[in-house]
Amino acid sequence: MVYLGTQETQFASQQGVVSKITKIIAGTWQTLSTVLERRRQHVEQRNAYRHLLTLDDATLRDIGVTRYDVEIMDRLPIHENAALHLRELKRQW
Repeated sequence: MVYLGTQETQFASQQGVVSKITKIIAGTWQTLSTVLERRRQHVEQRNAYRHLLTLDDATLRDIGVTRYDVEIMDRLPIHENAALHLRELKRQW
């Protein structure tokens, strides 16, 4: 049987705490990265919808949307995926 002195026991305990904190930080960083990437994608999609507003009605019809569709998508909160919202809207029609 190996006996660990007080210093060794404290060191082992501290290592366990450091390991747990490291895992928490890594998990938090991963979550934050995921949220920021999702936000970036939504902003990119929103910018694409805004570009659609510059197109004429005939061109919009050719790609299967109306100006009204695009204006509605542009007014959605940034955290909502406009492409998914439009797909759901079209499916209901």
